[in-house]
Amino acid sequence: MVYSATYGGPFTDRAFKQLLYLVIGLVVMVLAMAIDYHTLAELNVVFYGASLLMLGYLLLFGRAIANTRAGSSWDRSTSSLPR
Repeated sequence: MVYSATYGGPFTDRAFKQLLYLVIGLVVMVLAMAIDYHTLAELNVVFYGASLLMLGYLLLFGRAIANTRAGSSWDRSTSSLPR
């Protein structure tokens, strides 16, 4: 978003938020580049297990948005798709 196009309008805060998110993203990118990939390779099982736990949590306790849980194609018991 161009700051001059939003100056004084209802979207003034958005220009500053985007600048803040850009700076945060660049800092995270530099930190990620500083980590040796061998360290990450040693922890791959931990990352994989953590991602499976988070996906399981979402499956069990996730909130339905726009009726997404009722029409899931992988859950044939609640799906409206033909079997």
